[in-house]
Amino acid sequence: MPEIADDIETIFDQIQNGFGFVLVRGFPLDRYTEEELGLIYWGIGTHMGTGVSQSVMGDRLGHVMDFSADNPNARAYRNKQTLSLHTDLSEIVSLLSLSTAKSGGLSQFSSLVTVHNEIVENHPEYLEPLYRGFPYYRAGEEGAGEEPVTPWNVPVFSLPGGFDQWSIDPGLSRTWPGDSGPGENRT
Repeated sequence: MPEIADDIETIFDQIQNGFGFVLVRGFPLDRYTEEELGLIYWGIGTHMGTGVSQSVMGDRLGHVMDFSADNPNARAYRNKQTLSLHTDLSEIVSLLSLSTAKSGGLSQFSSLVTVHNEIVENHPEYLEPLYRGFPYYRAGEEGAGEEPVTPWNVPVFSLPGGFDQWSIDPGLSRTWPGDSGPGENRT
């Protein structure tokens, strides 16, 4: 991919040192099969870091589609529920739209650095529990022999060497096994 190496470097720099996200338009979807697009997309991602799976299925590319007819308990990106603002547990996340949704399909972005700084300024009393973290419900994606809820706390904000780690998913930190949906806040 030498012909787009400079573009990838610019995108990566904007993610790391700019606004934290980039919108890229005009990706030539019609020139490739879906399988080829997946390989190209994965290849571009490897220039920015090491790819990781975020599901128990081990899939490298997760398709945001409604699979609720096959699995009514499918995670939110695999059903027709609206996703709440959350962070994925990786440093960089990307989306490639292959088609237009019949309805919905809008994405929202928010800066957790800004959220953190607003809390520091306006409600510093909230910081200690956010740094300490909360048990995390794995939404059915725990490994063999693992509990559905982490035995450790997952911090919302972590500052090991500066402000460089954060995690938030209101649904998974408030919904526990046996709940029919997001329940009372157990934190």
